[in-house]
Amino acid sequence: MFDYDLNIPLVEALGLNVPPQKNFIHKPDTTGFDLYRDFIGPHILESSWAGNGILEYYSENSPVAGYYCIYWTEVDQYGYIGFNFKSFKDLSVLVDNGYAIDFWVRGDLPGAKFDIRFIDTKADDPADHPWRMRMTIAETIVTWNGEWHHLQIPLKNFVEHGSWDNGWFNPQGDFDWRAVEHFQIVAEYYALKNIKFWFDNLRIVDPQLENIQIEKQSPQAYVLCQNYPNPFNAITTIRYQIPRNDYMEICIYNLAGQKVRTLVNAAQCPGTYTVSWDGFDDNGLQSASGVYFCRMNVSDFVEVRKLILIQ
Repeated sequence: MFDYDLNIPLVEALGLNVPPQKNFIHKPDTTGFDLYRDFIGPHILESSWAGNGILEYYSENSPVAGYYCIYWTEVDQYGYIGFNFKSFKDLSVLVDNGYAIDFWVRGDLPGAKFDIRFIDTKADDPADHPWRMRMTIAETIVTWNGEWHHLQIPLKNFVEHGSWDNGWFNPQGDFDWRAVEHFQIVAEYYALKNIKFWFDNLRIVDPQLENIQIEKQSPQAYVLCQNYPNPFNAITTIRYQIPRNDYMEICIYNLAGQKVRTLVNAAQCPGTYTVSWDGFDDNGLQSASGVYFCRMNVSDFVEVRKLILIQ
């Protein structure tokens, strides 16, 4: 809910009928909500800082579900992915009721780590600061093996960290779950040089209402995603989804419309798949640099993506 200021004299001068106005009352959240699911959630603003790094909110590189995930790499130390709540969130009821931050993550470098944290508002009191509650995500709880992993961390398990407010302030037990302004994913310990992370489906959830088996969502439609990377010079990955049992054909064609390589030619079950092309044709010969097309043909669905090979 937002509190909009009305210019009452101006409105009255325009002859408009203004209903009686009520004071804004900030109420606690009583249900979970999305921070990111293909897009940033409602009433949330992007407020990130990546320094010299890369932060991509619409990466098509094998998301868990939907079309996109968040890609994060080469970020300077203390860089962060930021979600700014407008207006601030009162999460006190959710904390008391056992709600959790729920998300999918994958990383490619063993030993890497980062923090996730909530930051409360800074009150008018000069003694107050934007206090933090954090959790470190490291290989004590997840394996960085290039695969997606599902994490669900109760809000009550977060630990107060302190505050940066033109200087460092040690924690004093003053974090206020009734006035949370930010959620951040932070390169707290070092710059993410040659370290890659992906995130998907960030939510605040009631674990009792979630699927305990934490299976990936079944696709609802046929999808052929753009290959990644593109352009490429060694190997590229192509992700696709099918919603039911079907016979799949995915092939690479050149500009002349000639088939270069068959990547998939088989019956498959519903799910999300990835297939790679190394630039070689069906005869084992290296293809020349240039533009190629990946064509997915299944039932009455056909989709084509453009690939650029650079030798």
